[in-house]
Amino acid sequence: MLGIYCRTSKSRKDKHTIDNQRDAGITCANNLGIGYVVYIDDGISGTLDESIRDGLSDLFRDIKKGDITHVYCIDQSRIERDTRTWDFFVAECLNNEIKYYPGGSFLDLDNGTNRMFAKLMSIVNAYYAEITSKKVRLANASKVLQGKTHGLNPYGYRRGADNKYEIYPEEAKYVKRMFELSLQGVGAYSIANEFNEQEVPTKFSGNFSGEITRKDKYTKNKTTFQKSNVKWRGNVISDMLRNKMYKGIREWNRHEDKITYENEKLVKTKVPVELIIYRDIPVIIKPKIWDAVNANLEVNKKNVGRKEQYHYLLNGLVYCTHCEDEVLGKKRPKGNDNSYKCKGKRPPHKSCTESRGISLSKFETFVVQHLFNSK
Repeated sequence: MLGIYCRTSKSRKDKHTIDNQRDAGITCANNLGIGYVVYIDDGISGTLDESIRDGLSDLFRDIKKGDITHVYCIDQSRIERDTRTWDFFVAECLNNEIKYYPGGSFLDLDNGTNRMFAKLMSIVNAYYAEITSKKVRLANASKVLQGKTHGLNPYGYRRGADNKYEIYPEEAKYVKRMFELSLQGVGAYSIANEFNEQEVPTKFSGNFSGEITRKDKYTKNKTTFQKSNVKWRGNVISDMLRNKMYKGIREWNRHEDKITYENEKLVKTKVPVELIIYRDIPVIIKPKIWDAVNANLEVNKKNVGRKEQYHYLLNGLVYCTHCEDEVLGKKRPKGNDNSYKCKGKRPPHKSCTESRGISLSKFETFVVQHLFNSK
């Protein structure tokens, strides 16, 4: 079985798209006359190791299980831009007798000369990633100083003439609406629910296609859904209400890498070195309104009282028989919400119409009794 590994970086400027890499890998599998499994890390830097890259982690897992006998990548930089990751990959290939096909051509990693040249390429990849990161950060800092856009624009703005920020009326009207509601005392999660009921497009649903994959922190199971179906959430609304850009101020931190040596290995962390403030962004929310909303947010934040905490016994273990989504616990100090419910029954993704909630206390008591007390 051929493991096809595909990766694009966060910059989204890779010449190799996921589709191109996948198609080339499938061609390689067909030429070899064997089946294949595709592993994808989309929008993830090659400087990160397998603990962060789900696709690479899954590839290593299947190699150890013996499910994969051959590995394809369109070039070595897809596997890594970090020498430690490359050394680990080579070790896994040699220990498990994996045949390696970069670009579709066999490269014998058991050959010392091949390993030497590949190691040199790994060092070049790591150096390229480091200098590119520095150049990108300096270029972005220059853009901020000039009031130019880079990356994904905040909701309500678009790229205008000379790459300057321009108000996008179709989105800006919803930004104004969320500030109006917040000023009236409506909470962020209630605003999110109202927007979802009115089918207000999110940044993802209005601008992106494709899929998003998320891993459950309890079971490590993956869930894939369409970007076009992304809904509004309270934490997104809360972050937008605090964004100073809507009153015409852009704050941006430029970072540099700090290298330290810990536990016999190099550790790289990002350290802020410069705060850049630009004050000529087109205003969507008048400063007085923005200040009033944020003052109210701070008051509400201080008056929420002590948070109730409850650790749910069965989270990550129970699934709905109707839609196969997770069943999660929900308990509130006030109100009747005290049960395990299918995620498909909860906003903003209400999709399950068949399942019913199960009493939290009865369900957990039954399980504890069954495991420890029942004969």
